Amino acid sequence: MTKMKTNTKHEYGESKAIWMICFLSLFFVLIMVSEMLVPFDCPINGHDSPYHHLRVEALAERLKSGNIFSGGIDYLFMEGMGYASSVAYPDLLLYIPALLRVAGVGIGRSMAIFIIICNILTIASSFWSSYKITKSPISATAAAVIFTTSFYRIDNLYTRFALGEVQSFIFLPFVIYGLYNLAFEDFSKPWVIALGIAGLLLTHTLTTAITLIMCVLFCIVFIKRIVKSPKNILKLAVTAVCVLAVTSFYWIPLLELMNSADFTVNHPIDKASENHIKFWTLFKDVCIGYDNAGLGILIFAICGIRVLVRMPKIKEDSSPELIRKRDILIFGDGCLLLAAVFVFLTLKTPAWKILAPILDFMQFPWRMYSVVTLLISVAVAIYVWFLLPNVKNRQFLPLVISLIFSVNIFVHIETIGANHTEEYKDDYYSVKVEQTYSIGYGEWIPWAAKNIMDDVKKHVNKVILNDGTEASFNRESSYIEFTPDKPCDYAIIPYIWYKGYRAYDEGGNEYDVTMSDKGLVSVDLKDKTAEGKIRVKYHFTPLRTAAVTISVVSALLIIACYGAMAVKRKKNSKTAEVETAAAAGDTENKTETETNEDTAEVSTETEIKTE
Repeated sequence: MTKMKTNTKHEYGESKAIWMICFLSLFFVLIMVSEMLVPFDCPINGHDSPYHHLRVEALAERLKSGNIFSGGIDYLFMEGMGYASSVAYPDLLLYIPALLRVAGVGIGRSMAIFIIICNILTIASSFWSSYKITKSPISATAAAVIFTTSFYRIDNLYTRFALGEVQSFIFLPFVIYGLYNLAFEDFSKPWVIALGIAGLLLTHTLTTAITLIMCVLFCIVFIKRIVKSPKNILKLAVTAVCVLAVTSFYWIPLLELMNSADFTVNHPIDKASENHIKFWTLFKDVCIGYDNAGLGILIFAICGIRVLVRMPKIKEDSSPELIRKRDILIFGDGCLLLAAVFVFLTLKTPAWKILAPILDFMQFPWRMYSVVTLLISVAVAIYVWFLLPNVKNRQFLPLVISLIFSVNIFVHIETIGANHTEEYKDDYYSVKVEQTYSIGYGEWIPWAAKNIMDDVKKHVNKVILNDGTEASFNRESSYIEFTPDKPCDYAIIPYIWYKGYRAYDEGGNEYDVTMSDKGLVSVDLKDKTAEGKIRVKYHFTPLRTAAVTISVVSALLIIACYGAMAVKRKKNSKTAEVETAAAAGDTENKTETETNEDTAEVSTETEIKTE
């Protein structure tokens, strides 16, 4: 008996062995990009490390105390005066290390685990997005390796410890595949670009803005393809509305915050138009700083393989597969063109005289390196895919690519000299209270308080009445209660002012709350007699309540719509199967009838001849 050979080939002829090699290559890269986290108990000491460690710890404190819906004011900051960190900066993925802290895992170890998770998700998203374009695990591995090991991403991890941008790298690949799907696949998967943009918005706002600029430029480059289908334009508009609705719980309160007072963010000390990159620095192994930063020579050198790729010639009788290959190469060239545009924008050029009012918000032009590395990684992966048929022993190509870029990253890590801080104990912020002021430039401190912070700090543990005397008070995890012992006009509360603070006494009487000349909460007590203690607490504003409601309702509606569509597709599929089976049955019956008739005719003819 002859045994049938099992087909171990995947789509486009890639065997299971190649898939395994790709997996091992990516696992090796994961180890390389994560090895600097050791020892886990001692956190990475980057530019923004103090702020992000404090941010996670503050979120953990809110979870422990049950104040998760306290409005986003984190009272671990500034010795209890509070900071609107969770209003201004999204916490979507930071709940992972915060929950680890609640579970008793140390600060350093929680952050290390979280960064490893970010590395895994970045590798997975970049691999998946590239694979959906080329259907090749080898080219997808190339994209994931180039993107994950880029100098800019490594600098964000170990030099800057820019946790927001590190998270944003997870969602960038979804955007690039979403754009490909829009222009070349009849926008069959609008959820992909929706996931990418929503994820960016809920991890890093600046990267979202830069990515939206990339999306606009992409639509300009491929405008002819996109406008061919009015239906897709409408679908894109609906997708944008859905993203805005689902994420409204974040961006609407942020806009409300920005317009409620004059904050430090309105007085930047850094502008992108004043921090250009020198051309030759682009190719150097220079870590991200506040002057110049490079992407290294390798990521630009690999773009040179484009000269080895030929554009397929399309004829009237060309196969759909050949047309698809041509389209993919056009997309890759478009990505490389956009990467060149963004690289150009990091340099000092006359264009900045026009672009300064538009792009100064990003502070440093090198922030655009995120989309540069994304675009180059996808473009190069496409070129690799085109060259695969000419590569002997191509099964080893993923290992070669991962080894080259891992050596490159190892050299870069040695250059930046990443280091660790001492181990954070659980009482770290209680012992070192000065660390609770680790808020960087303090973009979301009222400008009135920013310039007199030393004076503001003197109010930390005092409720001061208008005559300069102090009132007795009690501080809880999410509110302060005080008792005015005598008639007075107002009381200064040791809270940084944000729109949403309310004051009311035990009798239910509410008091007006305003911002003092020092940026603190001021409670108006003029001509009023308090009934017992007065409680000062932050509450959701009506606009913020509406925004959260919109997000919840829209998310439920989208889930319901997708569920209904899935049920409908399943029903239609079953109906089609039944109709196909019925048609096949009719054909079989018809054939059988015809056969019987033919047999009868033959029998009759035979009988006649016999007679």
